[in-house]
Amino acid sequence: MNDSFTKACVKHDKALRSRVRLFGVLLGEVLREQVGKETYTVVERLRKGYLKLHDKHDAALYNRLTRLIESLQPEILSAVVRAFSIYFVLVNIAEEAFLHRQRRRIAGKGSELW
Repeated sequence: MNDSFTKACVKHDKALRSRVRLFGVLLGEVLREQVGKETYTVVERLRKGYLKLHDKHDAALYNRLTRLIESLQPEILSAVVRAFSIYFVLVNIAEEAFLHRQRRRIAGKGSELW
């Protein structure tokens, strides 16, 4: 972590996290308005459940989430998959913009970009 780019990214990490959180909130609002509260609720249950699994494996939770996915009607499953896909596209956009800002900040100080 000796290079200026990595230091800048770590220093301003909260800005990226804030932007990702904002995109998540906005996507949640769009989901509720466009596909309904039921789909939004499923997306949130899956999101929170898989975050818990990421922290610590829990076979019972994994099985509940799997059963939930298997029980979804095709139109709801399609909307859920689309919601996660859109979320990850938004996260990638936020990360790219963040990295470009860091490079511009470093270039403005006359430091090496790479």
